[in-house]
Amino acid sequence: MLDQFDDTQILNGIRAGNIVMYILVIICSIVFMITANWYLAILDGCFTMAFSLLLIGIEAGVLPPPFIEKLRNDMGFLFRPLGRLLFVIFIAFMLFGFGTFGIVVAVLLIAQAIFNVYVIKTHPGVLETYSSAVLLDQAEAPPADDGAYSAPYEPGQPGADL
Repeated sequence: MLDQFDDTQILNGIRAGNIVMYILVIICSIVFMITANWYLAILDGCFTMAFSLLLIGIEAGVLPPPFIEKLRNDMGFLFRPLGRLLFVIFIAFMLFGFGTFGIVVAVLLIAQAIFNVYVIKTHPGVLETYSSAVLLDQAEAPPADDGAYSAPYEPGQPGADL
């Protein structure tokens, strides 16, 4: 079915499909926050929208490179195929609590994630192209911690001798 397309066309299709689904997740979250009349609905919707906006930024390549490097260091699972799959399934599980529209979007999101896995398994060149553009290679380790976020060591500080 996909043999007539080259890897870059398949990659562009995957990216476009992912972005459309993440926008649909944002719309679902907004609808849920408007229709539900309790504060946890707003909190859940905000978290789901933040996760979706982060994934849109990674897919579209609009995030600044220093921010991407910090994300790779702190949340490296977003840049690996299995980690991204599990994160998308986590978002889908959150959507199951968003009513009927949320269930429909969650099922579509899971189906799309399974389709992405199928495409990556049947066309390994797509994963190589995707890895070089967005994801880390599976053999590549996350960047080493340069100590930029670590607290300074001070003798006598509680826990400093551990």
